[in-house]
Amino acid sequence: MEIRRIEAKAVTDTVKELFLRCNYEIGQDILDALAQAREREPSALGREVLGQLLENDRIAAQEQLPICQDTGMAFLFVEYGDKVVIETAALRRPFKRECARLTGTAISGNPWSATR
Repeated sequence: MEIRRIEAKAVTDTVKELFLRCNYEIGQDILDALAQAREREPSALGREVLGQLLENDRIAAQEQLPICQDTGMAFLFVEYGDKVVIETAALRRPFKRECARLTGTAISGNPWSATR
């Protein structure tokens, strides 16, 4: 079997795209659960809050803005077989740099800044 060679930039670009997408697209299973919870919620205020979450999810996907629900930490697990070589760079440093930029810990170039 031939060894597959992949440029490190191709990997970091793909991770960047997926990282961004997971911040403005929520899974259909979660959307369904929120809608069901809103239907079952006895309190008017609770239904309103759940409705606002669903509206936020719709706007986030449409406008490609971050979903405003919960915060967390990004953990990246990259696995590849022994017949794959990542060329030109180690992955850890570019991943850390891109995650810092995308989450706003780097001041310049923050794509989610309210002042953009």
